[in-house]
Amino acid sequence: MTRWMAAKSWGLYLFHYLFIAMTAYYLTMYTKFPAVLLYFFVAAAGFAGAYLANEIIRRIPVLRWFVCGIGGKKK
Repeated sequence: MTRWMAAKSWGLYLFHYLFIAMTAYYLTMYTKFPAVLLYFFVAAAGFAGAYLANEIIRRIPVLRWFVCGIGGKKK
């Protein structure tokens, strides 16, 4: 688990807040869920969205460099 988190932590850090803010906004505006349920939905969406965005961005070299600042592999 620690190796996986070490490899993914930068991307998760970069993208998590976008999905937390988006999910929280739309769920509070358009639903009447209780606060505890909103918290769990927002947490799950923040992690899942950040993970998906990270995986997509990491596979496109130009975006990886522009968005994450990660260049190609050093030889």
